[in-house]
Amino acid sequence: MGPPARHAIAWLELLMVLAIVSLVLQLFPAAWWWLVGIVDVRQWSRWTWFVVNLAVVGLLIAGRLAPDMTEALARRRAEKAKRRQRSERKR
Repeated sequence: MGPPARHAIAWLELLMVLAIVSLVLQLFPAAWWWLVGIVDVRQWSRWTWFVVNLAVVGLLIAGRLAPDMTEALARRRAEKAKRRQRSERKR
């Protein structure tokens, strides 16, 4: 077997959660009326649109920069471990 995927998603667990949410919404139809009010974008204020757009832009930027950031953090950890080993050897 090869190494695990870098950005693996737990598809089975995600589908299970989706099935449970779907079941709850079918069993208790009144439970999703609050969701209908939130999703009705015709009633959103300008402030809500602004915040949602900021969140989308933030997610897009995070999605773009996340691999680079994790790689940089891993590199820093490796360098720190090397420095620690060198200092232990010198002692």
